[in-house]
Amino acid sequence: MKVVILLLAIMGQISDSTVQVQYYGYSYRTDEWWVSEETYFYVYLTDDDPLSYPIMVGYDDDWIDEWGRGYIQFDLSFIPSGATIQSAGLRLYVAYDGQWSDEWDGSWSSLLLYSMEQNLADWYPYSGGESSTLFNDAYDGYLFVDNPFYVEMDPQYNVYYPSDSTFLPLNQAFVDYLNSRLAQGITWVGLGIVKYDEEGSDAGVNFFGEKTYLYVSYRMPNQPVLYDPRVVPDTGEVGSLFSFLVRYYDNYNYPPYAIDAVVLKPDSVEDTFSLSLLQGQAYDGVYGVRVPLSNEGQYYVYFYAVNSQGVYCRVPESGYLTGPYVMIDTIYLYNPAVSADTGTNSTPFTFHIEYYSRFTSCDSVKLFYFLYEPFDSTKQDTLEVMMDLVSGSGLQGTYEKTLSLSIGHYKHFYIAYNYKGAFKYPETDALDGPVVLQSGVGETVTQGGDFEVFDVVGRFVGRVSSPSDLKALNLPSGVYFLRQKGFKSKVKKVIYWR
Repeated sequence: MKVVILLLAIMGQISDSTVQVQYYGYSYRTDEWWVSEETYFYVYLTDDDPLSYPIMVGYDDDWIDEWGRGYIQFDLSFIPSGATIQSAGLRLYVAYDGQWSDEWDGSWSSLLLYSMEQNLADWYPYSGGESSTLFNDAYDGYLFVDNPFYVEMDPQYNVYYPSDSTFLPLNQAFVDYLNSRLAQGITWVGLGIVKYDEEGSDAGVNFFGEKTYLYVSYRMPNQPVLYDPRVVPDTGEVGSLFSFLVRYYDNYNYPPYAIDAVVLKPDSVEDTFSLSLLQGQAYDGVYGVRVPLSNEGQYYVYFYAVNSQGVYCRVPESGYLTGPYVMIDTIYLYNPAVSADTGTNSTPFTFHIEYYSRFTSCDSVKLFYFLYEPFDSTKQDTLEVMMDLVSGSGLQGTYEKTLSLSIGHYKHFYIAYNYKGAFKYPETDALDGPVVLQSGVGETVTQGGDFEVFDVVGRFVGRVSSPSDLKALNLPSGVYFLRQKGFKSKVKKVIYWR
C-alpha cells in the first residue's frame, strides 16, 4: 500500500495534489529490436531499491539485451468523486547507476509519453515473463506530450539528481483521458515512456522509478450543502413564534435560488416557508424564518436549497428532523389555603396560593378579601393587597401574604397577572373564610358543655346549651357562629330565623 501525499493548495475551488508512483518497470527484449518477438516485462514495487531497479528507456547498439519502453502506473483513488482534472504534470528523476555507468556518459535522449491500457497490477508479482502485449500497448497508445522531451544524463559519476528539466507538463489529451477514466470509475492510470531520438553510444536513459510523481490539479464538483439545522425554541405554546434556521455553503460561491423549510404539521399537512439570509454571505451564511405555529402537537421539518445553477441539496438527505412540540399553555392557580379557618383579631392569618405555567411568567398575584354579611344589604368593600413570591419563579411560584384582620366573617379570592391578562381563582364567586372572632371571649374556658354565640361580625352575644336554644336569646334573624367552650374548639355556622 503506497502513501498518497496530498499537498493542499486551495485557490478558489482548485486543489493541487501529488501522488507517488504505484508500479514501475520496463519491457525487456531478448532478440533483435526490429523483430517483435520475445519481450519480457518487469514490474517493480516502489519499496525496492531504486538503484537496483530503475526504469530503462533506450537500446544498445550491439542489439543484445535490448530494452524498449518504461512503464509507470499511479493510483488515482485519492481524487474526490465528481472532481474535474484541470491540468497535470510528471516529475522524473534521472538515474545514473554504476551497473551501466560505462554506457551513459554524456548520453541524452528525446522521449515520448503514451497511454498504457494494461493494468500492471494484473502482472504483479512478475519479475519477468513473456508478454509482447504490454510492449505494444505503450507504443500504440494515446500521445500525452505534444513534443518529445529531452533528458540528459548527469556527467557526475554514479549520482542521481533532480532537475527542472525533469518536470514534464502533460497535454490536454492527458487531462481529457484522466477525466474520461475517472468518469468510468477507473481509479488508476498507466503511462509508457518510449525513446524517440538519442545521442551517444549505447544511448538511453534510466529513471528512478520510486521517485516518479504525478501532479494533478482538479476542481471540486459544485455541491452546495445545508448543515446545522435548528428550531428555536424546541417547545412552545400554540400561536407563538418559532425560528427555523439552517446554514448554507456553496463551494463555487453560487448563491441559492431558493432555500425553504418544509414543515410537517401534527395533522400531517406540509407547510413550506421561504428562508432569508440572516448572517454571512449569500453563498456562505445562516438562513432562517420566524413563523407562528397554531396546531397543537409534534412538528417535523426538512430544509432544501437549489443554487443558481440548479444544483439541489437537502438536510436531512431523506425524511424529516424532529421539530418543535407545540401545546396549549394553561395558566394554573392552585392549592389555595389560609393558615386557620377561624381565629381571633389578635392572631394573624397567612393566605397561600401557587402559580404554574409552562411558558407564561407571572408578573404579580393579588389577594382580594371582604366581609361577608348575607343579611346585610349594604355592599361590603373589597380590599386588595399584593402577595409576596416566597419560593420558585415566575413560571412556577408560591405566593403568600400574612394579615391581621378585624372581627368578622370573610371571603376572599386571588388574581394573577401576566402579559396575557388577569386570571382569577376561583373563576366565580369567592372562597369562604376566615372567621375572625373577638379576642379573649371563651378562650380560657376549659370545661365543655355550653356554646358561646357570636354574630356575623364576630361580637359575643351570649351562651346557649345547644344550637336549638338560640331563640332563648331573642336574637334577630341572621348568621351566627357557635363555639363550644374549650380551647381551640371548632366553630359551627348557623343561619337563624325567628
